[in-house]
Amino acid sequence: MIGKAILKHKSIDAAVIGEGEYTMLELVKKVEGSGCPANIKGVIYRKEGRIIENPPRNYIKNLDEIPFPAQNLLPMDLYGEYKGAIITSRGCPYSCTFCSKPVFGKTWRAHSPSYVLREKEELITKYKAEQISFLDDEFLLDRKRAEAILDGIIERRWKVKLYFWNGLRVDEVDEKILMKMKQAGCTTINYGVESVDPLVLKNIKKNITLTQIEKAVKIARKLGIKVNLFLMIGNPGDTYEHVEKIKRFLDKVEVDGVHLSMATPYIKTEF
Repeated sequence: MIGKAILKHKSIDAAVIGEGEYTMLELVKKVEGSGCPANIKGVIYRKEGRIIENPPRNYIKNLDEIPFPAQNLLPMDLYGEYKGAIITSRGCPYSCTFCSKPVFGKTWRAHSPSYVLREKEELITKYKAEQISFLDDEFLLDRKRAEAILDGIIERRWKVKLYFWNGLRVDEVDEKILMKMKQAGCTTINYGVESVDPLVLKNIKKNITLTQIEKAVKIARKLGIKVNLFLMIGNPGDTYEHVEKIKRFLDKVEVDGVHLSMATPYIKTEF
């Protein structure tokens, strides 16, 4: 559906659906050759006025076989603190009703700790990154892997700030893991909270509680880690009173910042 909408623009001949590494490589080679992407999985294209959608490509199981992003092809000096962005895993097994997952899906897959540490080392030594922003949907799902990455950072004594930008689940953190994150250089965490109304949290299938939110914020701030919350307005069950609840809750838990968004019903989500 999304691909067909894109191909309505006559200047676009083909689009890649899902993970793009192998699909894009195959598409470029095909364009350089015969030009028709008829047999490439994960491609939607236009032929003789018709839009044709090929079968989807399977997810990449071993993410370590993918080379590092070609940072050398980008003007890295222009990115400032954002030149240290990194994604160490893909996918999320949770069922939040608002979340769109057509690219990485629900199956969680991850780079090995050694891969992550080598990519991080390249960003630090070659590109002089002073902050590494983790953009995983689910960094802490495999606790053992997450701790191995953090331990590797601690052992190497890199003086680089860590920012868990894309949101951590409050039900996956405790004092032990937050302490290790702090030792590894973590300065800021964003928690994916979405709502502070129990009914709304139930409606969007977030499966967290207000007690878990308060505890996660309290521990992180006690350790000297800044905390921001992702919050939404307009989810099923929201009322004007919910806005007032947000204000009262924020006064109570004393976070450092809030990312407030309007709930938006994306294609292929339950919402």
